[in-house]
Amino acid sequence: MVEMGKVKFRVIWSDCRGENASRRYSMNEFTSSPPDISQQSDYTVLQISQEAIQNCDTSEYVTLLHGITDSLQSFEVAFQKYVLLISGYDEDSRELYQIPEVVSFIKDLNSKLPFWLYFINTSDKRFFSWMIACLCRAMSLDQDEETIYADFDADAYNDLIEYQFSNIVKLMSGLEMGASVQEKVLKELSANLAALMVMEN
Repeated sequence: MVEMGKVKFRVIWSDCRGENASRRYSMNEFTSSPPDISQQSDYTVLQISQEAIQNCDTSEYVTLLHGITDSLQSFEVAFQKYVLLISGYDEDSRELYQIPEVVSFIKDLNSKLPFWLYFINTSDKRFFSWMIACLCRAMSLDQDEETIYADFDADAYNDLIEYQFSNIVKLMSGLEMGASVQEKVLKELSANLAALMVMEN
């Protein structure tokens, strides 16, 4: 858990706006599978439209990821396999966590999918830091050529991680995932989350 002190993101900040994803992440071009889902070699990209954001319609993504929990096999394969990209906001100069409808969308997703951290690729901070920022009332502070530092509410962060981890454990246990695999999952998530932050007194 995060203790006293100022908490800052330490990320190469890329806020997952979908139109420029290949440039932002130096990724290969997306393949043309269904319009909102693109398959990469190591993960699957879920494109979230501006219309879905404005309508706060999380149903497609909640249904998809909830469906993966139907069996242990599909659940294990889906660990850290998804990336969410936002489209329609490239002309907006604000960070995603500063756009009220984006924050509302992510909050709704978090309430309906209380184990999303299991699915979302956290090995690269750019793929999930913006979601943490939306849920933890982040504020931009300063930046250099590669990094934007933002502080956020430590209590909100602690509550979020406890909420997500408890639901992930409940789901893994319910699917009868082996104890050693559960431990590996939690250690990897913890390490990736720890890499997101620096602490200042």
